[in-house]
Amino acid sequence: MNDQDFPLHSSSDMPEEPIFVDVELNDEVKRQPIRSHQPELVLEDEHVEPMATKYRARPLRQVWLPSTWTFLKTVVVTFLAGLLIATVLSYWTPEEDVLPDRFRSQMQSVRTTAQPPRAFVTPLPTDAPTQRIGIIAGHSGPLQDPTLGNIQDPGAVCDDNNDGIPELTELEINEAVAKLVVNELLLRGYEVDLLQEFDPRLEDYRASVLVSIHTNDCRNYGLGATGYNVAGAFSRGLERGLDEVLVRCLVNEYGAATGLPRHFGVTDDMTLYHTFNEVSLDTPTAIIEIGFMFTDRQFLTNNQPLIARGIVDGILCFLEPDR
Repeated sequence: MNDQDFPLHSSSDMPEEPIFVDVELNDEVKRQPIRSHQPELVLEDEHVEPMATKYRARPLRQVWLPSTWTFLKTVVVTFLAGLLIATVLSYWTPEEDVLPDRFRSQMQSVRTTAQPPRAFVTPLPTDAPTQRIGIIAGHSGPLQDPTLGNIQDPGAVCDDNNDGIPELTELEINEAVAKLVVNELLLRGYEVDLLQEFDPRLEDYRASVLVSIHTNDCRNYGLGATGYNVAGAFSRGLERGLDEVLVRCLVNEYGAATGLPRHFGVTDDMTLYHTFNEVSLDTPTAIIEIGFMFTDRQFLTNNQPLIARGIVDGILCFLEPDR
């Protein structure tokens, strides 16, 4: 065999189509391209490796299911554990952090109504005076002697011309100031009685406080006859303590409001004032002389609202000590 029998060809002379050869496999003749992959090798039973026989299907493993009793026991234990934890947390957690306002208000209502009834001791009604105030306009009303008819008592008078016709009377000042005091106390919500000098209501009169308003006379006593004075009854026994408190309040508040000096000349007409023996013993009572008609005349006629304010402040000092 020489080269002539198998002539060489260049790549350009090679045919583009694949060359097929005869391949014998399992007694069958197939035509396969030279460049193609070999057919997959199929192993018969006799060609199985002995090691492959070790890998066989394992039997299914039996799954153990808990009994009914075990299941119930687990549920109960879990529930009790959760209840214990919730109880501990609710004990250490403030109520306002976990409950809404509406729920807390409803719970409070339930707690309130669920409480057992309690017995309260109710005091029996007493004869304690109410918040009633009596104001006497000094010398107002008819005289005490009914035989004199309806003659008006003017009180002290200022007769500048000595003609028997007074230019100023104590009654005018007392009534004007008393009405201002009554109106001011009414505005503050008190029950107030404007009383006359010999008012029949004064017999056993009961009130939280009673003040009689008067003015000193119009005689010229000199420069020292100025200012105001206040007095309570010296003969009221057990109730004198309250009278002294009322007197002290009137002295302090009236002087502070008006700026007038206190005059210490207290007469028997003040300490033995008839009203002290007429009203009830448990009614604190005082009499005030608001000024001298001769020396303090201009002040008494031109500053009556200020005078009334001083008296009101004295009464409130007694009734409302913490104001």
